[in-house]
Amino acid sequence: MGTTSSSQASMPTPPPATPPRATPSQPTPPRAAPPQPAPSQPAPSQPAPSQPAPGELTIIGMGRVGSAMARALEQAGHRVRSITRREEGEVEQPLPPPIVVATRLADLEPLICRMHPANHLRLVLVQNGFLVPVIERLGLDPVTTGVLYFAATDRTSLPRPGLPSLFCGPDAVLIVRGLQRGGIPARVVPYRDAMLEQEAIKLLWLSAVAGLSAALKIPVDQVVMWEKGRLEALLEEMLPAAAELYQRPLEMAQVLDLHHRYSLAIAGYQGSGGDLSERNLLLWQAGARGPVHRWLLETLGVNTEGLETPGLETPGLETPGLATPDGHPAA
Repeated sequence: MGTTSSSQASMPTPPPATPPRATPSQPTPPRAAPPQPAPSQPAPSQPAPSQPAPGELTIIGMGRVGSAMARALEQAGHRVRSITRREEGEVEQPLPPPIVVATRLADLEPLICRMHPANHLRLVLVQNGFLVPVIERLGLDPVTTGVLYFAATDRTSLPRPGLPSLFCGPDAVLIVRGLQRGGIPARVVPYRDAMLEQEAIKLLWLSAVAGLSAALKIPVDQVVMWEKGRLEALLEEMLPAAAELYQRPLEMAQVLDLHHRYSLAIAGYQGSGGDLSERNLLLWQAGARGPVHRWLLETLGVNTEGLETPGLETPGLETPGLATPDGHPAA
């Protein structure tokens, strides 16, 4: 009987290895976005401080200059409350600031003395005169002052620009932006000392160029082109007095250059022979008593023999008006 050898015995086959169970993959968390810097500019609905939004303001004095400024500021979107001479009693009540005072220089101090004290806080004075004593006497600090360089032909149309008008003080930016948007060139003078220099130069233009225009009965552009010798001689007499009044050094070349450019920009305007500038009297009392200035005053009907006493006031001197042959003033 046959037998089976043990070497031939079948070996049990091991079960196949179970493959390792796949581990479900975990989603990678999103990377955090880097922090963004805060915007440096204000939101569009909040205008930047250098560009204040149009709002309500007041203009006192609705002559040609005040009316011209009102039209420009209204065109820029401001709500202008205008006060005429017959409505000046309203200044005794608080008014919407800033308050632009566009009256004659001779009327400025009495008007401010009538004002409600709250109205003193944001005044804008545009008289183109020697305002330092008025500002000091009335304690108007801070105050915004303006030097105007445009010609107002009437009370219904926009003025004729000459050079950029200048403003210095707390409300300078607001007024400058408004005038620019309304079509009148203007810029801010940041420092008071620089503004005093500009005020002195404009006072000299009114006293010398406009004065010669009135005396010679020719437009201001012809004064700077045809009467250069007489103009320079007059300014030589006036310049030291103006520098003393404003406590600022003044250079003849700079003064002549600005006078020349402004006069050509408003060519055709003529000084009004019926208006004598109290600025001329101010310069006379400050020492501008040379022969050319004496001739100018006497040609305009002033007896200089009565002006020798410093501080003497002459009745009837009006804030100067510049005029075209039709009598239209320029600022």
